[in-house]
Parts: sequence; structure tokens; C-alpha cells
Amino acid sequence: NCANAAVIDSYISDFHSVGYDTQAINGTNGPGPFKIINNYLEAAGENIMFGGATPGILTNVPADIVIRGNYFFKPYTWKVGHATYAGTHWTIKNLFELKTGIRVLFDGNILENSWADLPIGQSGAAIVLTVRAEGGAYANAKVGDITISNNIIRHCGAGVGLSGHDDGYPSSNQTQRVKFYNNLFEDINGPAFGDGNIYGPNDGTLIKLGDASDVQIDHNTMLQTGPITWVYEISDNFKFTNNLCHAFMSAGNYQGLYGPGYAQGGNFPMGNFFPDLTDASLRFHKNVLIGSSSSNYSNYASNSQNYFPVAVTDVGFVDYNNGPADYHNYALSALSTYHNYATDGTDIGVDFNKLDLALSPATYDCTLVGLVQNNSEQKHFSIHYLGDNNFNIVLPENSIIPVSYEIFSVSGQLVKTGSIETNSTILQFSEMNPGVYFFNILDKERQGVRKIVVQ
Repeated sequence: NCANAAVIDSYISDFHSVGYDTQAINGTNGPGPFKIINNYLEAAGENIMFGGATPGILTNVPADIVIRGNYFFKPYTWKVGHATYAGTHWTIKNLFELKTGIRVLFDGNILENSWADLPIGQSGAAIVLTVRAEGGAYANAKVGDITISNNIIRHCGAGVGLSGHDDGYPSSNQTQRVKFYNNLFEDINGPAFGDGNIYGPNDGTLIKLGDASDVQIDHNTMLQTGPITWVYEISDNFKFTNNLCHAFMSAGNYQGLYGPGYAQGGNFPMGNFFPDLTDASLRFHKNVLIGSSSSNYSNYASNSQNYFPVAVTDVGFVDYNNGPADYHNYALSALSTYHNYATDGTDIGVDFNKLDLALSPATYDCTLVGLVQNNSEQKHFSIHYLGDNNFNIVLPENSIIPVSYEIFSVSGQLVKTGSIETNSTILQFSEMNPGVYFFNILDKERQGVRKIVVQ
């Protein structure tokens, strides 16, 4: 509820409640600009949300929002039925939501763990973009000019919920100009994290889409159990290019680019819900749809070029089976049929060099502050990137050393342990595979997770 504000290099955790929303960061009555950069963000409701209530300034729309380099996380200790469940059923919603907000850059973040929690919570989507005019009390609400790029989004019941108008206030503004570029969607898994309704729109669906305008989906790798789309209203100027995605039949018999009312994905739902998308427009072009059939998309086969390998083994991944251990294994090998086959001459799917650069600490200030442990003393440690995969770990002068540390991969695997022998220690991690890791010091006086990226 402010202007010209930033949340940077912070650790915000353990926000939860029963029966109503909780957020790590929420804004309803501020115009921006906002910067949310290089934080750990943990909340049961929405980890970040803009909107959700009628603002005091009815003409206000949050704008010029930059959200980069953050780690969005919900721990499994909050998930009913998980082996580590801690026993309190917090209300679970999503990881990032806009009910109002324009000119938003959402880049270089990791979003992890979102599961269905009906009837009080939501259906397990990672991202929700949905104009909400609050019953007409906030008719000026807008969602538009959104770029979601270079993110890793994983372990969720669904990918994105994207509506056009407020279904409770049809004369609301329309969601417009949303681009998804170079994102890795991994383990979007209905059976593991969904709402249990295999015949519904949320069961492992990558994008549930209403009547939004100018939605572009380009150069993403999308590994989900449900359909690529569940489109329920006509959407104009839709573009789907250079994507590498699962298109297997779901448990509810939905597949690929799908919309309800049709027996299969492809020609018929696309012709109905994307009527201005034609073969000649090349707006459905250069995609790899694993497990689908070219005959389903025969209306887009004369000028447009799309590819339909039967199985993941036909694609030419670096090492698909070991993708959960290291996301770089989802890249295409140089021997893949689809290597350098995209419209821009690069690989179809994610450009992993661009993804790594966006996730790199060199992109941001890497000095991360710890938590205030009590009212009188700040106890912290910090990490400084020195280049060439050298990291300087700095402990307070009064620290009791040596101190042990652990490093986890983004998939939660323990990859390295060690000991810090002095208050200022330089550690070199070039022997580790390139990627994003989380650094944890095993000391009850120091808490928090620090993100490092090995080049």
C-alpha cells in the first residue's frame, strides 16, 4: 500500500492461517513502481499477490512491477497426507497471483510446490492471473502487459489459470498482452498435486484459459500430466510457438490443445476457441507435441510446421530420466531432430543458457541478509559471489566455529556437505554440475536459505 517500494534480499517465511488467505507479500492500494528481488518467499495462501480487495484509491492500479530472482516455496509439512505433514491444515492457494496489476516483469524465479486444497483453498495452480473487480466496487482493476520469462515452475497440480474478464462482473477490463517465454514447467502433476477430479479443468492442465487477448506462449518446455490448454472462452490473437511439451492423453481423456465440448485436442477446439489462428498466420508453429498425433492438427499443416514424436525417447533430450536431479537434462542434445529447429534458429523449448543467466546471482546483488533472531541482536550470515564459482561465506565475529553446511539441488537432493572453519571462508564449487542450489548452514543461531548458482 505504498509507492516506489522494494523488497530485496529478504527471507519471509511461515505465513499461514486456517480459513483465510495469507501472503508473504501483498499489495492492494499502491501504484508502484515495485521491485521484489532476490527473496525467499513462503506463504500458505498466495506467496505474492496484487489485488484481492477494493483499494481506498479506486483509480489505482499497481504498475511497473519487477519480480526477479525469488524462490517461491510451500513446504510439504503443510500438505495433508504427506509423510512430513506437521498436523495443521493451513489454507493453500497458489504461488503468484494478480487480480490487478499492469506492466509486470516476472523473471528468473523458482516456483515450487502448490497443491489442491478444496473446498476452502484452490486447485493447485502455480500462477493465477485473473481480473477481479470486487463485484464492481473496483471496476478499474486491470491485468495486462505481463511478461513471465526464464522461470522454473515445478511440483504443482496445474500450471497457470488465466482468465479474461471477471466472471462475477462481466463488464470488467479484459486481461491483455501476456507472454510466457523460456520457462521450464516440470512435474505439473495432477495425480500428485491436483484436486482429484480427472474430468475437470485443473488436473495437471498447463494453462486454463478464458477470454484473454494477446496471449503468447513461446520457447517453453512443459512437462505436465494433463492437457496443454483447457480453453473455455474465445481468445483472440493467441500464439503458441517453439514449445516442447507433453501431449499425452490425460486420465480424463483430454489431450494437447484442448477445449471442453470436443472429443480431442487440436483442430476442432482450436478452430472454435482460437478462430483467428490460421495455418497461414504461423501462430501455431514449430512446436513439439510429445505423444499426440499429427492428424489432430491437420488444419495447421500446410504452412505451419509442428512435430509429433510418439515418446520422450524420440525427442533427443540430454537425459530426460535424470531431469529431476538436474534440470539441464531437459535440454536437447546436439543430435536431437529438433536441435536448432525453432523459428529463431535455436532449439525448440527452453534456451537453458538464457535460463541460467536469469537465475544467476550475478544478475542481482548477491549479499543476502539473514533473520533477526530476537529483539536485541541480529545474527546472520551472508554469501558474496566472487566469480569463477567462488563464494565467500561470511559469519558474524562471535560465531562458534567450525560450522557445518549442506547444499541442496532445486529438486531437494543433498549434493554436498562441508565445514566452515573461519568467519570468512571462500568455497569453490566448480566440481558441481551447473545449476541453481540452496545453501544452508547447520547452526541453530543462523537460519535461512541462500541461493547460489554454479556456472
